[in-house]
Amino acid sequence: MAFSRRLIAVVLMLGTTPLLSAQNPAPCTEAEYRQFDFWLGQWQVTQADGTVAGTNSIVSAYQGCVVTEHYEVAGQPYGMSINAYDRATQQWHQTWMDRNGTVLKLSGGIQNGIMVLSAKVMDSSGKPATHQISWEPQADGTVVQHWQYKLDDSEQWSTLFKGIYTKQSS
Repeated sequence: MAFSRRLIAVVLMLGTTPLLSAQNPAPCTEAEYRQFDFWLGQWQVTQADGTVAGTNSIVSAYQGCVVTEHYEVAGQPYGMSINAYDRATQQWHQTWMDRNGTVLKLSGGIQNGIMVLSAKVMDSSGKPATHQISWEPQADGTVVQHWQYKLDDSEQWSTLFKGIYTKQSS
């Protein structure tokens, strides 16, 4: 008798699975989740003077809900980030970690077609500071990444890195 009840329960569950799937749309399909898609791909990263800074692999993961980054310098792993849009806060979030022990937790979103993420931090002397990183898609298919930093009691931004991402052929 117990086996019959279990069998009936399994049949009922299997019979309602398509109904449940139809009621729950696929996650991360809204346009906001596609805002960082311009950054997807295999990239060579150069500095403004043309010097190769590294390579970067940016991929969509988890049914388009997450964007992962793996950055290499001279063919060696250097750092990575995990990026995702948060529907609740309506912001993008990036957590960057690298082989130097740097951890940045940035938030933000699209501003005039440019992805801009920032983080409030404490500098090495304990003063409040801000990191801001922007990714700007260009008409020629490249992406310009500009990483800036400033102490919060200053109006002066300093460039920590400015790279030009050029997509590599498959």
